[in-house]
Amino acid sequence: ITNDTNKEKFVLVIEDSCDHAQSLLILLQLQGYRVECEADGRSGLNRVQAALPDLVMLDVTMPEMNGADVGKAIRGSKATADIPILIQTGLPEWQVREWFSDYDAYLQKPFDVSKMLDVVADLLAGKAAAVA
Repeated sequence: ITNDTNKEKFVLVIEDSCDHAQSLLILLQLQGYRVECEADGRSGLNRVQAALPDLVMLDVTMPEMNGADVGKAIRGSKATADIPILIQTGLPEWQVREWFSDYDAYLQKPFDVSKMLDVVADLLAGKAAAVA
């Protein structure tokens, strides 16, 4: 079941695992979101700055530029500072927080799909998502 109110919502997935990115792309598109994927931190940050997505789903360990540095750059720019960031990584949250803590929600891989979709919906609705 797609939600027509999601059609204008643009989610940018920055993820170096092709399989994981493809899964997220399909799952989010089925919910009616417009989704794009970038495979490394530097191209992801460039896309954030150019396209101003409604939500960034950000992996932490990536080539070119890690997710912590991408997150800091997003928060450090006036144009992108308010874009919600959902960290999705295999790393434990305490480790992520050592590098970057100014995110809106956290999911540790592998995560429950329905929980991920709930967190995405909450962030896009402007609600504080429960950090899982």
